[in-house]
Amino acid sequence: MNLKKRLISVMLLVVFALGIGAGAIGTNMVYEHPVDIPTATVQGDNAVLTPITDESLANAPVCPEVPVCPDIQPEVIKPPEFREISMQEVQNMDFSVFGPEYSKFPELIPERDSPGDYIKEYQIHVYPNQVVIDVNQPILAAFADTNSMDPVFDAKHNAIEIVPQRESDVQVGDIVSYETEYGSIIHRVKEIGQDEDGWYAIFQGDNNPVPDPGRIRFDQINRKAKAFIY
Repeated sequence: MNLKKRLISVMLLVVFALGIGAGAIGTNMVYEHPVDIPTATVQGDNAVLTPITDESLANAPVCPEVPVCPDIQPEVIKPPEFREISMQEVQNMDFSVFGPEYSKFPELIPERDSPGDYIKEYQIHVYPNQVVIDVNQPILAAFADTNSMDPVFDAKHNAIEIVPQRESDVQVGDIVSYETEYGSIIHRVKEIGQDEDGWYAIFQGDNNPVPDPGRIRFDQINRKAKAFIY
């Protein structure tokens, strides 16, 4: 019995020694030639299989590192600063240098009613790819091709409008739409007054020779333009 155990022990030692020797041989083995693995390379319109060699690996192009784009926030572009020239400064200018017909140029420029300054500069935010305007409850409007307000706006133009809440929201010079039995009309306010029926406004298209007929009441007012988009 003891002899049998000794034989088994000797056999296990021999197997263990052979395993260690094979592992040592495996770690010291090197390939004198590269493994011949085909890969596809494109030449013109045809794909040709060529083997990988030491030379092809040495001449292989090195891929550049991919640049990481920084997290760029849109830069706010402030509107350019300007100073409006007063009428007194205009009158003191010598326009005669442009020709004798300009000698009384300031007197030839009458003051006309314009819309109020409803959108302040701090409410306009200009970015490289967008413009944001702070307007409360805006309405986007389009126009029919009537030519009555040329050249301020025409067909295919758009406007940002609001709904006036009170009579004081409508001023002379504003461009306002109002309702009639013929439909909605958008013209400039030429006059505001009071009569026995209360508040009224008279309208006229900038390109029309005469004012619109009748006195328009506040309950006929639909919207008021704040900005035009061309």
